[in-house]
Amino acid sequence: MGKVTAGPSPSETARDGDQAMERSVFDWNGSRVVLHRAGSGSPILFLHNGGNDHRIWDYQVARFSRSHAVIAVDLPGYGDSDRPRTSYTLSFYEGFVRDCIDHLSLERPVLVGNCVGSAMAVRYALSCPDRVAGLVLCNVLTERTLSAGVFGPLYRAIVRHPMVRRLVARWTGNAAVRRIAREISPSMQYGESGDPDPAFIGHLRARYAHPEHLRVLYDLLCNIPDFAQLDRMAKPAGFPKTCVIWGEQNRVLPWSAGREWCERFVPERMVVLPKSGHLIMRELYDQVNECIDGFLSELQAAQG
Repeated sequence: MGKVTAGPSPSETARDGDQAMERSVFDWNGSRVVLHRAGSGSPILFLHNGGNDHRIWDYQVARFSRSHAVIAVDLPGYGDSDRPRTSYTLSFYEGFVRDCIDHLSLERPVLVGNCVGSAMAVRYALSCPDRVAGLVLCNVLTERTLSAGVFGPLYRAIVRHPMVRRLVARWTGNAAVRRIAREISPSMQYGESGDPDPAFIGHLRARYAHPEHLRVLYDLLCNIPDFAQLDRMAKPAGFPKTCVIWGEQNRVLPWSAGREWCERFVPERMVVLPKSGHLIMRELYDQVNECIDGFLSELQAAQG
């Protein structure tokens, strides 16, 4: 596992004056979606990666709730939200982002995503560019970025071989497989920097203990071909300003594939953080917060 270093926990950063989070439930197409809100001002919507929950953004919520209205979502399928039996496609998640923004009456939020959260932010901004102030995209999930990482062989086997697909589907309900996933999944998400709060590893493992957790991740993996549309795109005229942040040691979505995506997409800002993996917003939270803060200042200056 990546090195776990001592550092302030989110509860310690909370003493610096950030707001306590308010929890609410959004009924979306018959499923409960849990939202966490704090602060006031221009809105920032945080969208986590597959497998985790809103807690990956602890340090960003603590920082930016002092000056913004921040909303951190447990996406459908994860955290304390329901896990509907549906197809977890990019279109599914784009629809969720649209309806969530409407439900909260957010006026031109900044969307901050990680992995699948970044992918759904891009897809929504393509459909509704005038409704988004800007994008901060961490480790963008596309078919190519996932294929280049540790889950690439499993993904290709599932897509190409129906027998493997059926076998893996059965495995998602196996208690022994869930125990193995619970133990190894945290280590796959970190680089050398590790998590500043060792207790968060236990939180991740508890999430992976949910009996439906692997079923949702498996369905997302089966729908990765839907994310190939992001591999074919370049940033169109009128698209919101974008900052991309990538972990140099990301094993889930490697930076080598991320660099190719950025060369096609051409974001206004691109930052690669050394010794960090898939959870850069926790591993190097100060640097990520500085990137976001600088980008928000640029957006504000551009608006006059």
